Amino acid sequence: MAGRLGHFARFLAACDPALDSLAGLDRQRHIEPWLAAVAAARNPRTGTVLSASERRSRVLTVGRMIDDIIEWGWQEAPPRRLIFARDVPRLPRALPRYLPADADRALAAALRASPSPLPAAALLLLRATGMRIGELLDLELDCVHEVPGAGAWLKVPLGKLDTERMVPIDDEALALLDQITEHRSPGRPLPHPRTGKLADFLLTHQGRRVSADTLRGELHRAAAQAGIPAATPHQLRHTYATALVNSGCSLQALMALLGHVSAEMSLRYGRLFDATVRD
Repeated sequence: MAGRLGHFARFLAACDPALDSLAGLDRQRHIEPWLAAVAAARNPRTGTVLSASERRSRVLTVGRMIDDIIEWGWQEAPPRRLIFARDVPRLPRALPRYLPADADRALAAALRASPSPLPAAALLLLRATGMRIGELLDLELDCVHEVPGAGAWLKVPLGKLDTERMVPIDDEALALLDQITEHRSPGRPLPHPRTGKLADFLLTHQGRRVSADTLRGELHRAAAQAGIPAATPHQLRHTYATALVNSGCSLQALMALLGHVSAEMSLRYGRLFDATVRD
């Protein structure tokens, strides 16, 4: 933050050497030329144009500083707001990075043949349910619920967006959960990272919770064995969602399965392979 404010201060010193107070900041004389300078700024080491995320961070940092000192009532604060939401650069809208069907099958085969059955089964469960890795690690022993007339459901715990959800699972996912239960190490309940309360976590080994690094390491090994570029756990979630879209899953169902709170999040997958667009 100090570095980004420093860029702003050096620009002001060069742009208007007579400026001696933040109260003298002017939208037309100072802010708009600075926004243009940020858009054209280059990395001093590589000479490349700054990334959209860095340009965005610079504008947000200065805008928040100005807003804060106005709110705090500083005597040298500008008399009015100077940076607005329209000034903040937008991040590129990249498509979800899913695994193509051949790579998906090869990776699944490598995981099924893994010498480490616990993390391998956990990753296959991740692919079969579309969970985030943090949600997977927080699963508890009583996460499976049998609903009369509606089959088996997996209770996905509070995750990135603080939402719980129920995901329907098939016999293959149930078999993976049985495999995890068979290879996990029973032990005493452990403190939950969110609440501090003791919980019986599903993914435990030798008295400890399985770590995200352990799962990433197993995924890296399996990807190398399958002959595909290094994969990430979140790609398994993207692959799950893409398969649902290709199967004609509705937007409402996709939102429920992925735990999205806005349609815009799920619509990213609809941009991948839309039959209407193709027609």
